[in-house]
Amino acid sequence: MITPNKLPQTPEEIAKHRSSPGIVHDYVTQLPDGYSLYYFCKIILGYDDLHYRIHGPLCEFLEHIKYGRFRDATVPRSWFKTSIATVGKNIWLPCRRDPNIRILVAMNTADNAEKRIHVIKNHWENNELLKSAFPELVPDFKHTRWSNSCAELKRTRRSEEGTYEAIGSGGAVISRHYDHIDEDDLVFAKKMILVEQRYNQTKMI
Repeated sequence: MITPNKLPQTPEEIAKHRSSPGIVHDYVTQLPDGYSLYYFCKIILGYDDLHYRIHGPLCEFLEHIKYGRFRDATVPRSWFKTSIATVGKNIWLPCRRDPNIRILVAMNTADNAEKRIHVIKNHWENNELLKSAFPELVPDFKHTRWSNSCAELKRTRRSEEGTYEAIGSGGAVISRHYDHIDEDDLVFAKKMILVEQRYNQTKMI
């Protein structure tokens, strides 16, 4: 187990890690969960604006077992919630937990959910550090399910569900089985409509 006090801090340390896939693999798999997710997002995915004092507690909340099975994270806009919780965590899960994991990304519309999976796919296709650190997960993109609605990494067993699947609010998932469900901004559109209606009513008064 790698202890949190060994997290890279200086630009030189970060550069060293980003040039060493073996070190990255060990840190992702051996750091405690919350620290591992933070490290993954900052070092591998390149989210340089993350700071542990701010984003470390969010990563711990998202992954530590003491917070229970169901969790609701509400943070201000531009705090990288979607970057960490919907993109980063869902790339991290197969690397850290289970290569056969089945993840459902649910958002207010199917189009928005598919956009998040598109970002995830882009990392698996083009992030050389990610692919070098976890080559066992990189599929043959031409011979696997690889769309914005369903994308599948290399697995050790077959499954009807992909590694990543997208759905919009109100969509049906009958006879589908997922290990992890990520709900991001499900009611945002409805909230905005209500705000606009109330604003218009106020103007009329």
